[in-house]
Amino acid sequence: MSIARIEKKKILIVDNEPTLNEPLADFMIGLGIQIYQVPSLERALEHIRIQKPDLILLDYQLKSANGVSGLESLRQHKIKVPIIVMTRDTSPQTYRGIWSQEDVRDYFIKPLDCQSLLRSAQIVLEREPA
Repeated sequence: MSIARIEKKKILIVDNEPTLNEPLADFMIGLGIQIYQVPSLERALEHIRIQKPDLILLDYQLKSANGVSGLESLRQHKIKVPIIVMTRDTSPQTYRGIWSQEDVRDYFIKPLDCQSLLRSAQIVLEREPA
C-alpha cells in the first residue's frame, strides 16, 4: 500500500502518555492520515461509537485498563478494528497476552520507531477489508 492509499485513513491512538506519541502523530498527520488521540479505554469506546477508526494503536499499559483486560473490553463491546499494541513491557507473559487476542495484528516496544510502525500500519490496512 502506498502512502497515497493510506491518506484519509483514520487511526485512533489510545495512550495515557500522549506526549510520547506526539512525534508519531505528527509524522502520520504529515502523510495525510487522520489521527485521533484519547488517554483511556473509556474515551476510546466513546470515540469509536461516534467514528469508527480503520486502525487502533493501543497502549498495553493504560491506567484504567491494563493489558489483556483492555483488549478483551474492546472485544466485549463488539469492536472489530485491527489493533497494533504499543508497550514498554518486554516480558514473555506480555508477549503471550498480546498475541492471544484475535484483533491484534502487530506490536511495538516503546520508544516507537515511526517508520517501522507506519510500515506495519500500511500492511494491516492493506489486508483489512474496507
